Amino acid sequence: MTSSRTTRSGRRERQRSSCTRGTPSFTIPCRKFWFELLRLFGLHAFAPQHNDFLQEWWRIQSSKLDGLFQKGFNSLVVLGAWVLWKHRNRCVFQEGYSNLNIALSNARDEVLVWSLAGAKGLSFLQGFDPGIQDS
Repeated sequence: MTSSRTTRSGRRERQRSSCTRGTPSFTIPCRKFWFELLRLFGLHAFAPQHNDFLQEWWRIQSSKLDGLFQKGFNSLVVLGAWVLWKHRNRCVFQEGYSNLNIALSNARDEVLVWSLAGAKGLSFLQGFDPGIQDS
């Protein structure tokens, strides 16, 4: 995610967050994205906290689940990272601005596409909260 700020000289500078880069922790907009994405499936209790590393967070949270819940969660993490990566690239290379609602809308669209393509875990999670299709 990116944001902009105005410097003392009046120039606008873009700040890039560390959502998909190898930085130590999740930024606030990034944590908000994960919380909202996981909330769609009632998994918001698994959202990352301030000092979590992506890989460590994913490993720990995934180990708390089993079966199709685990498959769905793992697919959702990959899908979320993919959406954030594409969103970041759009911001960087097309001079766009970060927008949480757009990123979440793109994630909802991807969930439907992945489910139709046969992602059984995501389809399983959708069965528990059909509100995912309300967008």
